[in-house]
Amino acid sequence: MITNYLYLKKWIKKIFNVEKIKTLTFYILLFLIPFKTSKHFFISESILNGKIIDYFLPTIYIQDFLIIIFILFSLISFLKKRNSKVISKYQKIISLMFLLFIPLLLFFNHQYLKDKIFIIKYLRVIEYIFLIVSILIQKKNFLDVKKITIIFSLSSLLISLIVIGEFILQQSLGFKFLGEWDFNSNTSGLATFYLNGFNIIRPGATFPHPNIIAFYVSLISSLNIYLLFIKRQKRYLFIFLINTLAIALLFSKIGYLLFFINIIISSIYLSFIHRDKLETRLKSKNKLFAVFIIIIILMISPLFIIRTNSLLLSDYSSLERRYFLNEIAIRSIEKNIIKGVGLNRFLFQFNSDDFSNLYSFVQPVHNFYLLFLSENGIIVFILFLFILLFGLFLQIDLFIDKEKNFFRLFLIIFCILFIIASFWDHYFYSLFQGNLIFSVFISLSLLYRE
Repeated sequence: MITNYLYLKKWIKKIFNVEKIKTLTFYILLFLIPFKTSKHFFISESILNGKIIDYFLPTIYIQDFLIIIFILFSLISFLKKRNSKVISKYQKIISLMFLLFIPLLLFFNHQYLKDKIFIIKYLRVIEYIFLIVSILIQKKNFLDVKKITIIFSLSSLLISLIVIGEFILQQSLGFKFLGEWDFNSNTSGLATFYLNGFNIIRPGATFPHPNIIAFYVSLISSLNIYLLFIKRQKRYLFIFLINTLAIALLFSKIGYLLFFINIIISSIYLSFIHRDKLETRLKSKNKLFAVFIIIIILMISPLFIIRTNSLLLSDYSSLERRYFLNEIAIRSIEKNIIKGVGLNRFLFQFNSDDFSNLYSFVQPVHNFYLLFLSENGIIVFILFLFILLFGLFLQIDLFIDKEKNFFRLFLIIFCILFIIASFWDHYFYSLFQGNLIFSVFISLSLLYRE
C-alpha cells in the first residue's frame, strides 16, 4: 500500500513537473506566434461611425491560455525556491520597469475605468506585461537557443507555405483553425496591387496584413542564413528559399527593405566574424549557397520595382490616408502631450470631417510611435523608448565585449527591424500578433546575456 502510494506520488510529480510544463508551454507559444485561432465577442461599443472596429472587440486567443499557464507555472517555480536571490538585481530592476506601466496607464486613464474599450486594451497590456516579467525572471539556462531556432524556423516555414499557396490560388486555403482569413477574388477590403491591368490579391495567411508577415519571416530568415552557412545544416536551405519566396510574393515594400537590411547585416557578420569558416564552406560544393543568395536578390529586385510602380501609378490614396492620419495623430499629441488621449482611444479623436475624408477607412495612424505617443503621452512613451533602446544597446555591448554569437546578433536585428518597421505601420501596438512578437523578442533581448 505504502509502496503504491510512493510510486503514485513519484509518478504525479514526474508528470506535473513545474519546470518542464513551463518550458514546454513557452516553446508552444513561440511556435504559435504567427497564428491566431480566436473567438470574437460583439459589444455595442465596438461600433464607430456605423462600422464595427476590430480593435474594440473583446477577443480570446488560444495563445492567451498558454500565456496564463506560463505565467502561473513561472510564479509557482519562483515561489518554490523561496529565495529572492534566484533572480539578479538586474532582473528585478528591468521587471519593475515593465510593471511600472500598469499603474502609470491606470493613473493617466482613470476617467475611463468604466469604459469597455479601455478595459479591453488595459487587460491586454497587463497580460503582456506579466508575460514579459515571467520571461525576465527565468534562470540563465532557461533559453535553449538551438530549440528556439528550430521552433522559429518551422513556424516561419508553415506560414510561408500558406502565403505561397494563397498567392497561387488567389484565395484562402481553408486553415481557419490556424486563424487564416477566409477570402476569395470577390472579397472586398483586401490588400491588393495592380499588375498589367489585373488586381492581384496580396496573401494575408494568418496575419491581418502582409506587412507583418514580411516582418516576421524576414526576421526568422536570419537564423536560417546562419544555420545554412556556418552550421552546414542544408535542410535550412529549403526553409530559407521558401521564406524568401513568400517575402517576394507578399509584395510588401517595407518587407523587401527589412529583408535586404537583414541580408546585409547577416552578410557582414559572416564575412568578418566567421570569415575562416565561411571561406572553408565556400571552397567546397557549398559555393551553391552563395549563388542562391545572388539569385534571391535578383528575384526580389524586379518584384520591388513592380510593387513601387504599382504604388506610383494607382495608390496615391494610400499615401494620402497615411498623411491625413499622421495629421490627426500630431493634432492629438499637441493637445494631450503629457497623458495622451487615452488607451485605445485614438479613433475617437476623429471628427465628422475626418470621417468624411477617410470614407470607410477607419484605422489608427500607420506609425507606431505617433500612435503610442498620442494615446499614452510623453512620460509612458519615454519609458517605452528607454526599455527598447536599452535592450538594443545591451545586446550590442555584449556582442562587442563578449561572445559574438549569432543569436545575439539575431536579437540586435530584431530591435533594428522593429525600429524601422514601426515608422511604417501600427501593428506592434494595435494587433494581437504584433503585441506578442514584441513582448517575446524584447524579453529575449533583455534576458539573453550569455
